[in-house]
Amino acid sequence: MSSQNVEIVRSMFEAFERQDEGALLALADPDVEIHPSWDSLSSGVRHGPDEFRKFWREWPSFWDAYSLEPREFVDAGEHVVVILYERARSRPGSTEIEDEFAHVWTVRDGKVTRVAVYSHKSEAFRAAGMHE
Repeated sequence: MSSQNVEIVRSMFEAFERQDEGALLALADPDVEIHPSWDSLSSGVRHGPDEFRKFWREWPSFWDAYSLEPREFVDAGEHVVVILYERARSRPGSTEIEDEFAHVWTVRDGKVTRVAVYSHKSEAFRAAGMHE
């Protein structure tokens, strides 16, 4: 079942790349829980499809140019750790920002029930009950 969870999360990122919000919502539990990182534009735990849609839109919309590359999907049973690389620029001609961070996705019964964002992959691995 857990390799199927990796494919579900991978499909989420593919839908994000296509900007296919319908596909994103189809893979999410109706009461999906979002735990943003400390530097997110919105703080606190958020719930439901509208907040999930906002999660995907919010951070990229802050930047003039933004790209997100999932580099690794790690099977952790009902959790999937995703190591991500982002590149962003706040306005034309400004310096690009590059960063690596991680998500932990929880999948139950074929639907994403929770996503948590971590600044460091070591934090994400610990949250998923794994060692880096």
